[in-house]
Amino acid sequence: MSFLAIQVFCFDFPQIAICRPNTHAREFKCLTKMQKLTPLNTNVFLDFLLVILLVLVGRQFVLNFKKPKATATIQNFSISNDKLDIPKHDISTHANESPGSLVLKHGLAVMVLSARNNIGIRNTIRETWAKNHSNVFFIVGQPCDLPAKYRMKRTCLKNPVLAPKIGKVELENYLKKEAVLTERLKNETNLVVVDAVDEYMELATKLKFGYKWIVENTDAEFVLKADDDMYVRVDTFGEYLQDKYGLAKRTNSLQLNSTQHLYMGWIKRLNVGQRIPNYLRPRQYNESRTYPSFAVGSFGHVVSRPIAEYVGENAEKLFDYIGEDTSLGIWLKESHFKHSVKHLDGTNVMTNKADCKNKRFMVIGHRLRPINLQICFRYGDEFRDVE
Repeated sequence: MSFLAIQVFCFDFPQIAICRPNTHAREFKCLTKMQKLTPLNTNVFLDFLLVILLVLVGRQFVLNFKKPKATATIQNFSISNDKLDIPKHDISTHANESPGSLVLKHGLAVMVLSARNNIGIRNTIRETWAKNHSNVFFIVGQPCDLPAKYRMKRTCLKNPVLAPKIGKVELENYLKKEAVLTERLKNETNLVVVDAVDEYMELATKLKFGYKWIVENTDAEFVLKADDDMYVRVDTFGEYLQDKYGLAKRTNSLQLNSTQHLYMGWIKRLNVGQRIPNYLRPRQYNESRTYPSFAVGSFGHVVSRPIAEYVGENAEKLFDYIGEDTSLGIWLKESHFKHSVKHLDGTNVMTNKADCKNKRFMVIGHRLRPINLQICFRYGDEFRDVE
């Protein structure tokens, strides 16, 4: 146990005691009796205190002198109880607007949800499974208004303790960095910037506005939602959907018409999580202890155009629950066509086991790194390429 000499001022004379910390009571417990200090010892001690004070003042002066000054001014900002009031970026709803309605091969739009700064991953996808496919679209969101360390985890909500401590220079540098990234995004091909914050807990919003853009700008008959850590055999999957459920063929009794609602993936009913932070509880599903049937996100999912249209047209009205996959299941359960939704098991052609060497899988998740995407591509892009 370590000991600590503590200067104690008691009444009209200084005393000193030898003490040690009491770990249970979180206080110091004295071991010896108080002893009076002689005048000589008192003067030496006071001189020592004066030296310490001068050292601290000098150190602070040096730090202030070396502190970098801002190269540009920034508007005043304040933090209220509900919102961080800071300057906003000007950003278009989508970086590359598509004039008119794009005609897509096999009637399939592949909508890849991606983070703003995942530029390298998107480029790898463009060089591998999205190569020569004009029906692959990356969906990214808007920047948050303050750095991640001042926000609640995986959200854009300000941390009430940390957010007031942000400095003007730090905030200005962050905003400049995001503005540069926004300009860079405008030069990416097949990239859509939607009106949603680019954070994990805002994926439901990103999904809604992604659907909205797809139905307004393409003739997609099917929309595959994927993430940027997945591999898709685009033509193979498009041919599969058309052969089984497309409008061009009517021989299969399971095939859909243009008014039916297809929802394909790994369909599950899972318990609603109870151990969530208090700041997320307003977005928790409380109608039941289990979520309505939904397609697990790590597999990807497919919807027919009528579902994408419904979600896109009601993007402003539909409530954003926790998770984009569970949210979609809830929206369909609450829709006016809930009884006509066809939940189709897609696990015979979709997986989240990262198994791109299995010939039957066309949508492959998840947590694939760029090197894994390249390996899958070399092994065989479409089924016709797989040996």
